[in-house]
Amino acid sequence: MSGISETPLDSYVINQTTMAILPVEEGKRVYSKVIERETSFYVELKPMQIIERSCRFFGSSYAGRKAGTYEVTGISHKPPTDRKTLNIKGFVGDDPVF
Repeated sequence: MSGISETPLDSYVINQTTMAILPVEEGKRVYSKVIERETSFYVELKPMQIIERSCRFFGSSYAGRKAGTYEVTGISHKPPTDRKTLNIKGFVGDDPVF
């Protein structure tokens, strides 16, 4: 992975220390670089997969959170999705690697 010697994790759940989830292309695969308050590491999932799985882990869905955000804010393009349980706001871009 671009000279990174660490082994990527196979899964990750967004939590209170999550600061960013960035796409990293390695050959034909897309990984995520997760940046937490005091560390960073790679995960073998695309950023959107981490977001969707984290929503499900906390008993919701990305589509449901996106629809709820639209109802409250009227924002439909690149809406902030509030994860109140985690006190995190996520902004999903229209980057094809998501």
